[in-house]
Amino acid sequence: MPDSEPRLIVHELCFASAGGTRRNERLLILWMPPPAGATPEETYTAGYTALKELQTDIRVHLTARSPAQLEYRRLVVPASGGLPGHR
Repeated sequence: MPDSEPRLIVHELCFASAGGTRRNERLLILWMPPPAGATPEETYTAGYTALKELQTDIRVHLTARSPAQLEYRRLVVPASGGLPGHR
């Protein structure tokens, strides 16, 4: 992913639940790194909001501003229902 360019991402995350069951969850991610600036952020945020409304089967919505927020283990927590407010 470009370090300085925003993106809208739909990602299929595969993981195992706490009970060992294999699961897949689609994530809608707004990648908005700090160097992007205000104008692209407004445009991408509008697109992100529209996608959230259209893609009702995607239950996990995230905004990431650093690569650390996109690490696998950090994505599994909201995908598995571990954080209220992220579903």
